[in-house]
Amino acid sequence: MKLFEVDESVSATQQPGFEQSLPARLEALFRVSQAISVHRNPKELFRVLAKELRQVVAFDFVAIFLYEAEKNKVRTALLETVEGPDFLIPDDFPAEETITWWIYNHQQPVVISSRDSESRFPRMMKLFEQSDMQAACVFPLTTAYRRLGSLGFGARRPNTYSSDEVRYLSLVAGQVALAVDNALRDDEQRTGEVFLEEGQKLSHTGSWVWNFTNGDLKWSREHFLIFGADPENDKPTAALFWSRVHPDDRDWLEKLVNQTVSEKREFEQEFRLVLPDGTLKYVSGIGRPVLDEAGTLTAFIGTTMDITQRKRAEEELRKQKAHFEKLFELAPEAIVLRDFENRILRVNREFTNLYGFTSGEALGRNIRDLIVPEGHWEESEKLREALERGERVDAELTRKRKDGSRLIVSFSAAPVKVEGNTPEIYGIYRDITERKRAEEALRRSEAYLSEGQRLSHTGSWARCVSSGEVYFSQESYRIFGFDPNTKVTFNMLVGRVHPEDRAGVRETIEKANHETHDFELNYRIILDDGSIRHLHVLGHPVRKPDGSVAEFIGTHVDITGQYLSRKALEDAFAEINTLKEQLFQENVALRQEIDETSMFDEIVGKSAALQKALKELETVGPTDSTVLILGETGTGKELIARAIHNLSSRRDKAFVKVNCAAIPTGLLESELFGHERGAFTGAIAQRIGRFELAHHGTVFLDEIGEIPLELQPKLLRVLQEREFERLGSSRTLKTDARLIAATNRDLSELVAEHKFRSDLFYRLNVFPIRVPALRERPEDVPLLVRHFAEIFSRRMGKLIQSIPADTMSALMAYDWPGNVRELQNVIERAVILSSRGVLRVSPAELKATSTSVPSNSEVAPAARPKRVRSAVPPLTRNQIEQALRDSGGRVGGVDGAAARLGLKRTTLIAQMKRHAINAASVSAPPIDTVKPL
Repeated sequence: MKLFEVDESVSATQQPGFEQSLPARLEALFRVSQAISVHRNPKELFRVLAKELRQVVAFDFVAIFLYEAEKNKVRTALLETVEGPDFLIPDDFPAEETITWWIYNHQQPVVISSRDSESRFPRMMKLFEQSDMQAACVFPLTTAYRRLGSLGFGARRPNTYSSDEVRYLSLVAGQVALAVDNALRDDEQRTGEVFLEEGQKLSHTGSWVWNFTNGDLKWSREHFLIFGADPENDKPTAALFWSRVHPDDRDWLEKLVNQTVSEKREFEQEFRLVLPDGTLKYVSGIGRPVLDEAGTLTAFIGTTMDITQRKRAEEELRKQKAHFEKLFELAPEAIVLRDFENRILRVNREFTNLYGFTSGEALGRNIRDLIVPEGHWEESEKLREALERGERVDAELTRKRKDGSRLIVSFSAAPVKVEGNTPEIYGIYRDITERKRAEEALRRSEAYLSEGQRLSHTGSWARCVSSGEVYFSQESYRIFGFDPNTKVTFNMLVGRVHPEDRAGVRETIEKANHETHDFELNYRIILDDGSIRHLHVLGHPVRKPDGSVAEFIGTHVDITGQYLSRKALEDAFAEINTLKEQLFQENVALRQEIDETSMFDEIVGKSAALQKALKELETVGPTDSTVLILGETGTGKELIARAIHNLSSRRDKAFVKVNCAAIPTGLLESELFGHERGAFTGAIAQRIGRFELAHHGTVFLDEIGEIPLELQPKLLRVLQEREFERLGSSRTLKTDARLIAATNRDLSELVAEHKFRSDLFYRLNVFPIRVPALRERPEDVPLLVRHFAEIFSRRMGKLIQSIPADTMSALMAYDWPGNVRELQNVIERAVILSSRGVLRVSPAELKATSTSVPSNSEVAPAARPKRVRSAVPPLTRNQIEQALRDSGGRVGGVDGAAARLGLKRTTLIAQMKRHAINAASVSAPPIDTVKPL
């Protein structure tokens, strides 16, 4: 708000003659001082000032220019012009080029004798020229407290102001500066009072002063209104104050006031008022003591704020919050309030019921660590990012309980502001596990039914009796050759029936409709391509509660294949019976030969533990699935891998083996994926990696647990995307290599220790096969002993004819920490040391071996059993006869020849038939402690 304004130009009158005597000027200065003390209005004061000064000083205009430093702007506050155009400074005129700016900063007057000779203010001189001004005298307006601007006098004649006039006008400028400063302060005070009163009105805050010197109380207008008093007629008194205070608050409030006065301290307190009309108000009072230099309490000043609306809002908010709290706790769904860092802020009772975590256990925890299963963290992070963007989320998720069990939940969440301005995530979880199971069971049931109908060539149908509408299953559509999108009618169905069968079909159906009973019939249908199908049809009536038939339901069975194959089956039956016995006998011998004497490559054994592994091998071999072979060192994991390869369709392609533990870490990547020339120091030529070499074949990674973490993502990429790059190359290569991995370590423990990637483990663990340790299949030891003894004796040119019983017992009793490899080495040493055809291994040698070789305790987890055949090596005629002699000619039994050789009775009989050996013709030898080989 402007304090001063530019006055209109005074009417042009002949300026009276100037009185330049010192008494006249002093008298004029005295009158100016009187006018300053009398006139508070700046405009009137300036009129008087201009009138008095025109008597003693020549000027054509006089003006006050104020400089606003914070805005860097000069404005014309007051102007008196004798005649001619006004001298005004434009609003966009640069402040730094004005005379006032220069005077404000230098605090010196500026006297311009002629505008033509003035060079300090060129742009101002252009304004002088526009107003026809020649001379000017400008003085600083400054008080002891602040700088204001300038007081300027201008004349249209050059050299107007002498040094005496400059000194005189400097005195005038000092008087004017005081008057302007007073006017500005009055205006600022009035503005402040207006602002204060309006601010108190808007904020419902009244102010008060309690003067302890004279006991007076002063209240602002708003304070009167808050207390329901009349600012014009009521007087602020203590009695008026206490009469408005709520009776229940008077005693404690009075004690508080007395205490704060005695302790000379500030106070802040909320209390209630009761107005004369019964209105209840809540107010907040604040008081601060005023002390003099001696520390004596002279007054209390403070404010009283009407907080009734706030209190009512708080009460309403409290009620809403209590209602929300009740709804939150009693909600039938689990509710979680969390921040955008996934920290749980609050959970309700149903959350505990659903997940098992109490409120104390959940608060402050990261919800991902609490209920999100491993493998679902990326999905959880994407949902959090969507919520952070302000999106609403609805999803079906898998979560985990405190006990580790999984459940399926329906999750709905949105960002909300519950308390304060920080947005939070409000999430609702509903357990839909049973619903999903029911849906899955229904889906499976429908799929099984559809697949069962397809496999059994059985379609289902229904026909409404009242409307004649017909329902066909997918298989029925296929049987009749109808388009599944076609609506089937009874006439269409009958139109497909063979003409020779049509009358019988109509008669049967009409009879069933009339008598409402089950029916069964066979007939033929003719398809569009002229082919004939034979059908077997069943029908059953479905009755309403009143006994009437609502619809018929039934099945169509396509028996065309049965019909066409029946004659061929009958013709072949006689031949089958003829050959049955012969084939059966040959098949038994052959199966025994295959099951118990043949091998998968060099895998020897017939134990249940080994059979389980071999059955799994036989199952997964023909597929292209990744296989993880688990087992201790020396159990023959490589033989299993080779057998899997040989059973697959890739058997004619390369089988590439890589021992991950035997290759230095820095070279393993190059070994697996190859490198380009110059890819690293020493890479003098391009090299093809094992995966590229095994294209369309099989890669066997032995000791997979030794692959460094930094290389595992690349291996995972090969498994998932079947692509890689050589070291030093940006070209992506494709590979169609099947991966078989083996390890004697527990990969799940390595995952838990963050030494092996979980995603790579899950990708490798598609079909795990556990190779049992030798101590888990002691019944295979005799077979392996004979197998290795025969191999090494043939290799060394020795003849091993028998194995002593104590040697075999010791070998079977030993726990073989080094497994088959250790047994192989022991037998090789025993063959070397054996003499006179007897294989001997002393228990002392096994104990010495046991103490020198640490036991491998890393046993891989068991895999699911699969179907397979085991194998044993063939026996020589001498071995069989020696066993018969040792058993006294007995084939079966505990001490029979079969048990001594570690074979089934039927297998030994088959071997005896092959060698034409008769057990009765073999005489019993004298008692000996040697087992035949």
